[in-house]
Amino acid sequence: MGSFDYIFLAVMVLVIFFRVWQTFFMKDRLSGVQKEGWTFTAAIIVYNSIIISAIVEYLFFRKEVNYKMSMLGLLIGSVGLFLTSSAMKSLGKFWSLSIKIKDGHQIVRSGIYRYIRHPYYLGVLFEVTGFILFANSYYVFALVFILFLILVLRMFLEERVMISVFGEEYQQYRREIKAVLPKIILK
Repeated sequence: MGSFDYIFLAVMVLVIFFRVWQTFFMKDRLSGVQKEGWTFTAAIIVYNSIIISAIVEYLFFRKEVNYKMSMLGLLIGSVGLFLTSSAMKSLGKFWSLSIKIKDGHQIVRSGIYRYIRHPYYLGVLFEVTGFILFANSYYVFALVFILFLILVLRMFLEERVMISVFGEEYQQYRREIKAVLPKIILK
């Protein structure tokens, strides 16, 4: 094994550790009503399939590593981790892996949610795309399309829940803030 192999494995172990910690050890702080729980299960299965497939492709279908593509992938994946972490921090006690309306729930307009309504989903797509490029595992991109479809459906379902709970207040937020592409305000 070369030195890049060790770097690759270390990065992938860190990503897996972060996701396991986030999924199983970050408990919801508030009770509430969960909606569309199957979307989390579907997304986590496809996400983990992508990561595992990228590792398998890297380790067992050996090809020459394109270091420029790996560094670009590491950058894109890191941006994805930043987006997901920023979303979690901004939502604070209202953050949940499932679509959940919690007791005392409010529309969060601070932090990254000032610029984008669904930074977590965008971050997940950046993560998997980045880490596939980092691993030079191009066959796995077919699974990203499946994850993309699940996340788009999940955004639609989440929006529907938010409108049913918050009505015009959420509709106004939707008019002001873009779903996945930040609204750039130049002053």
